[in-house]
Amino acid sequence: MRVELASELVLKKRAELQRSSREIGVSEEYISMLVDTFYDRIQHHEVLGPIFASKIKDWPPHLAKMKLFWEGVALRSAGYQGKLMEVHAGVEQARAWMVPQWLDLFEKTLRDTAPNEVVVEHFMLLARNMGARLASTMPSAAPE
Repeated sequence: MRVELASELVLKKRAELQRSSREIGVSEEYISMLVDTFYDRIQHHEVLGPIFASKIKDWPPHLAKMKLFWEGVALRSAGYQGKLMEVHAGVEQARAWMVPQWLDLFEKTLRDTAPNEVVVEHFMLLARNMGARLASTMPSAAPE
């Protein structure tokens, strides 16, 4: 009985979070456009581009996975089944000093695409939290 009640509360909270995200302008359509735009920019980034290119050979499946990831984070959907921390731990070239570059590019992309400032703030809060977690698992040494 308690497990059922806890499950109901979790589902109710998820629905409330989804509703509030949608009310500010977050949608699957927006997330799709954000991911496409951001990763196009990543591929052309001087520092980050080569790292992504070394790991991602087939971009469409990666973009589909990232769309599910961001829908899960921003809309509290349950479609993403990956292991974010484990995947990024396997990127040998990634360094903690690169995370601010990723965040800067992400914020610039949001400012160019988001329907309003609240959406920018919503995604940046999520991205900064994620970036801090990722950076904590990466070596910090700067390039020589």
